This record gives sequence, structure tokens and C-alpha cells, in this order.
Amino acid sequence: MLRVGLLLETMMVPRWAAAMLRTIQESNYASIELLIRNATPRPTSTPVLQKLASNWYKLPQVALRHCLEFGERLLDGDQKLLDPFVPEPLPAPYLQIPSIDVLPIRKEFSDYLTPEDIQRIREFNLDVILRIGFRILRGEVLSTPKFGIWSLHHGDNLVSRGGPAGFWESMEGRPTTGITLQILTEDLDNGQVLARSNVATNRWSVKENRANLFWKSTQIIPRKLEELHRHGAEEFQRRTALRNPHPHSYCQRLYKSPTNWQLLRLLAKKFVAKSANHVLEKSTTNRWVLLHRFGDDLSSSFWRYRRISPPPGRYWADPHVLQRNGLYYIFFEDYCLAKKRGRISVIAMDDQGRTSKPTNVLELDQHLSYPFVFEWKNETYMIPETGARRTVELYRCTRFPDQWEHVMNLMENVHLVDATLYYDDQRWWMFAARAERLRGSHSDEAVLYYADDFRTKDWQPHPDNPIAEYVSASRPAGALFRWHGRLYRPVQDCSLRYGYGFRLCEITHLSTDTFREQVVDSVTPHWDSHVIGTHTFNHTGRLTVIDAQERKWRWSRWR
Repeated sequence: MLRVGLLLETMMVPRWAAAMLRTIQESNYASIELLIRNATPRPTSTPVLQKLASNWYKLPQVALRHCLEFGERLLDGDQKLLDPFVPEPLPAPYLQIPSIDVLPIRKEFSDYLTPEDIQRIREFNLDVILRIGFRILRGEVLSTPKFGIWSLHHGDNLVSRGGPAGFWESMEGRPTTGITLQILTEDLDNGQVLARSNVATNRWSVKENRANLFWKSTQIIPRKLEELHRHGAEEFQRRTALRNPHPHSYCQRLYKSPTNWQLLRLLAKKFVAKSANHVLEKSTTNRWVLLHRFGDDLSSSFWRYRRISPPPGRYWADPHVLQRNGLYYIFFEDYCLAKKRGRISVIAMDDQGRTSKPTNVLELDQHLSYPFVFEWKNETYMIPETGARRTVELYRCTRFPDQWEHVMNLMENVHLVDATLYYDDQRWWMFAARAERLRGSHSDEAVLYYADDFRTKDWQPHPDNPIAEYVSASRPAGALFRWHGRLYRPVQDCSLRYGYGFRLCEITHLSTDTFREQVVDSVTPHWDSHVIGTHTFNHTGRLTVIDAQERKWRWSRWR
């Protein structure tokens, strides 16, 4: 078990930190052995009238600030995610953990611990110290634990440094908001990076963006502790070195809390953008369609693709293909707008592009999508997305292509979607997108499992899980395929919004102990002025099929 210490301001911590600490303390890889509390005296409260008397000249600025913050709350709207910043007392068992109070030597921006306090900390022989409180730490304390002091930075230190966390990304409309876990060094924000992740930026609500960012971060430190425990010091340090192969410079400004006039300009810009988006949503309507093209190779000119349009009141997405008896069978999500629920349908296509009428093949009392279909030993199987049931379900075709029976649940009580299987002649691999928590995003994290046979509940999690932690290249977007001897995994790019685009990742190493891939191609919806999204790619034989989200004015007709 790893011995972990905590740097705390008080015995009260934000709700998100409390959730993270519970995960660590309940684990079988780490134990919290020491609480290090900041004994710096807290400022005494000053009576309101005294504050007003001594700061009367600041009243206009303070009043403007409160008005602007009220306007920001109005623009944010109601909070949908649980507030991660509500203070919570540490649970009763923490009162039994040894604790020491330290009085840092405070410089202008940094804290230094005294030699006496450092010696007291050393006596606990800690592996890692987690920074939950304190200001910027410098000096000998940084090298006190065996593997350093770990600190979460709610931002991408390659893109923006400073704060407030999640504010500027939302206000400036950046596609993603990053998270960085570092080992603290004397060079602020430039320590060894242990992990990076990101979430799709909520451009319309700073509050929601910050909430999503902090809740996503709760699993990063526990995962790294588990990795250190599992691999041991030498392998963990080797992996950390591979993650930090090059120097990285930061040449942007240091972000700070906005001044009143900066906030006023940002809110005005946000109000205009949000109003324009509201008008756009009321004036337009969207639908998903299928696009296809035949060719002896992958067809990369998407403006050449031919459209297969759904009837009114429906949209078609998530196409997957099987080739049989000279025909291509395209299975897809057939979504009914009136029922607000998807089912699985199929159309047959010949090599001239002529299609049959759609046939319903699978409909349940829950939403269905992403019909991953495959053949094995003269049998045809399907794994539709059944995330609403918290299952990964396997179906077998009893009469091709329109009759299917449930075989078994491969997984239960999981937050997995878009399960995609691949067989490498030795074992089966299952790629899927995962949400760590209820109402969490399924678009910014991919996981991998393996088994000797796909008809089993004994799927083993890959030790590198999550294998991808970026909203722009994680969630499966179609079946894996080989091209010129290389193996590729289509993934969704949900950075600007869900279903924005897709990418191709080349898998360079796939084994039960190591997984590596790299993004080699990116597809964005810019080939047609009506197309605003595309998020599935499948290639079988001479047919390549994708989906596309189209937008039109409500008073115009679909093409």
C-alpha cells in the first residue's frame, strides 16, 4: 500500500475533493497516513460598517462587480450538475489519522516549510503528498515524499496558466478545457506531467464548465496512485519519463481574475453570442443522414458522397456494414422524433448504390443506437448501444437480416456506450466509451477490455485504462479496420459539441499490458455548408459509409 499525505487548509474540503479522497481511502492500493494542516492564522472578520468606512472610495467598483457577477449568473442559468465546491467535513475516520500543524514561512506568493516541520513529515515515510490546500510550495518540502508532491491543475498548462479554473475557456469559447496532474517543482507549472485530460468546454455556462471540469478530475489522482502501486517505482518512473520526452515552453499571458471592464466586455460578447445561438436554434432544424461512396480504396473526398435521407420525423445515424451475397447491409440507428427513442434498422445496397426500403430489426422499450455488427463462425452478431439500461448486450441473428435474439449481457451495471469488438487472431478486444459517474460525459474517455471468447462476462480491464482521455479522440466511431497493413480505430471528436467530427487513430501497440495509438487523420464537417457534424465511419469491401448532421432553415425543404 502506498503511504499518502494530504496538504490541507482545514478539515473542510470541497465536495469534489471529498469524493476523490473517499476513492483513495477505500482502495486497496493507497492509504492516507498523514494530514498536514496549514496553521497560518486566518484573517479576522471586519465589521461591515468599518469596511465601508475604510473603503468608501471602492464602493462604485464593488457595486459594479456585484452587478456583473449577477449578470454572469443570469447568463449561466440553472445548474444541472451537482455543485462540486460545497464544503464538506472530512469523514469521522479521518479524525483517527495522524495530523500535524505546520506554520509556513510566507513569501509574497509562496510558502516554505521550516526544517523542523519537514523533519516531522519525513518521519512518516510518505510515498506521495497530495496538495489540496496551501499556496505555491517551494523549498525542501518538494522532495520530502518519495514520489513528490502531486498537484491537480484545472487547466492545460500548455495552453493557459493561471485562473480562474474553467472561466476563460468558457468565456473565450475554446473547444476544450484541460486538466493537468503534475509533480510540483521549484519551476511553477513546469513539473513532470503525470496525466493530462480534458472535457468539452461549455461555452454557454461558466458554472457548468467548472462543475464538469472538477468532477472529471476526481478520478485522475486515484488512477495514477493505482498505476504506481501496480507497476512499481521503476516502471512508473519510466512511463512518466516517456510522457515528458521534450521541453515545453509557455508563451501566453498569465491568466488572472478579470477586471470589472474585462468582465463587462466578456459578458456583453457572451450575451450577443448566446442570443444569436438562441435565434439560430429557433430558426433551424437538424437531422442526421447517411452518406456513402464506392471505391477501390478509402474515399476521402466527402463532398463526393451520395446521401441516403430518412423520411420526415426520423433521423438515421451510426451506420455499420456487413457484406453478404453481393449486397451491402447497412445497419443504423433509426431515431423517431415523436417517441424520442432510437431503434435499429437496416437497408440493403447493391454495388450500384441502389437501396432497399428500411426494415426494422430490433426495437426495445429503451433507446438503441450504434449497432456494431460482426460475423463469427457462420453466425452474425450485434452489440447495440444500450447505455440507458447500463448494459452491454449481445444479440444473435436468427434470420438475416431482420430477426435477432438476445444471447447474453456481456457487462452489467456499467456506464459504457458504443462497444466495439476486434479480434486479432489470439483474443477479443472490446473498446468502449465510459462515463465515470451518473450524468457524466461518455465522450471524453475510452476504455479497453479483453477476453479469450466474446461470449463471456469475464472481460478483463486493460491495465492502461483509460486508454484515451481526450474529448477530441476517445469515443468509438466505428469498427476497427486495416489499411496497407496498419490498424486504425475511428474515434469521435466531440470537442466543439457532441457529434462534431471524427478522427482516425493508428494503433501502434496492442497487448494485454500495453496500448498505444496516435491520431493520424481528422475529419471536420466543412465540405458542405449544410453539414454541421459527422461522427461515424465504417469501411467494408468497396463501400465507405458515414453519417452527417445537416441543418436547414425551418421554412425551407430538406434536400
